[in-house]
Parts: sequence; C-alpha cells; structure tokens
Amino acid sequence: MSNDSALARGDHKLQHCHDSNVCVSCRTSLFRCAHSIPEGAERQYIAETITPREIPEGALICFACWVHTWRTIQQQGIIAASTVVMNMNVCVWCRWSLAQTHSHSIPEGPERTIITETIYPREIPPGGLVFYACWVAICRNVEHATRIEDNRQTPTPSSLHQD
Repeated sequence: MSNDSALARGDHKLQHCHDSNVCVSCRTSLFRCAHSIPEGAERQYIAETITPREIPEGALICFACWVHTWRTIQQQGIIAASTVVMNMNVCVWCRWSLAQTHSHSIPEGPERTIITETIYPREIPPGGLVFYACWVAICRNVEHATRIEDNRQTPTPSSLHQD
C-alpha cells in the first residue's frame, strides 16, 4: 500500500524520520550552531514542546531554540543552582563549546559581577571561562553601566544654579 492511498483513507500516522540537518524543535535548517539535547529538564521541556513527535536519538537543536529552552527552564525554576553542573569546555556566558577558540578567564571585578547576575541561578564554576567575544561584550556592558552611573552623579548646569 502506498503512502498516497493511506493518506486518502485518513490513516494519518506520524512518521518519526529525523534529518540531522534540521532542528528537532523548530524544524529550521542547521547551518552552523547546533546543540545536542542532554538528558534532564532540557530534554523534557523540548519533548513537551514538540509533542506528539518524539526526540530521536542524536537529534540536534538550533541555537535560538537552545537559548529559548534555557530561558524558559530558568524562568520556571526547573533547574536549581545547586543541581546545575557546568561543563568546563563551554563558555559560562553563552554556553557554546570552547574547543579550538580563544577564551578568557573571569577575574574578580565588575565583569564577574555582570556575569554572575546574568547567568543566575547558575554559578560561575572554579576555573570558568568565556569566549573572547563574550568577554569583549561583558566589558562593554561594564563600561556602559559605569558611564550611566557617572552621568547620574554628575550635577547638571541647571541644578548648580538653583538657590
């Protein structure tokens, strides 16, 4: 029996074929940045999102869906800070693999504070690293916040002439 005749009879059976070049969540093509789907809250959330489809073995997810999944999980409080184990081979900030890339350590200071606030409830692991590009973005965030704070504290000419 051909698929055409089965469809004509109304036998709409889902086929669980998997294309390794397509995001399992949004079904867009995966050109560069793809993530495997780990066991745990992430897999459970994605499985609920794509129901009635199933997550096939070796399925991948695009970066946008990965970020959306993590933000949703964090907002729902599914992952507690104490249960998250950070892989030392990924950027603390964006969670991309650090394999064969330039990375930067995270010293004490305002940059570390920005990272800590952004990744909460996760914690910066001992020896945690960030991509160099992420480090540059973090430094810009610190400079921007400092400039805003300085502007707030600098008296304006109109406030100096008030008597």
